[in-house]
Amino acid sequence: MPSKLIHYLRNERRETGLTQADIAALLGAPWKSKVSRYERQEALPPLETALGYEAVMRKPVSQLFAGMYAGVAQRVRERARDLLARTGAANTALRARRKRSLERILQ
Repeated sequence: MPSKLIHYLRNERRETGLTQADIAALLGAPWKSKVSRYERQEALPPLETALGYEAVMRKPVSQLFAGMYAGVAQRVRERARDLLARTGAANTALRARRKRSLERILQ
């Protein structure tokens, strides 16, 4: 199965019919060169800009940055698995809730 791209910003922008200059203006960036760098994956946008992309494209950040999200989610699941393996008996309500939370991450 082919790996996911880090993000799909260029594809999404083209589907909207917006130009890089349009996106820059909507995101409050002074130059379209920033948008170009994000689209060419030379730089990752800061959180505020990523959320701006979500507002413009009307798609969740996790979908716009699907490849990055998949990698981050996988690493979180690995850490949750490690934490769960080190978790003792769920003999209190708090420990039981913690265990359920870790198990949910693994689903």
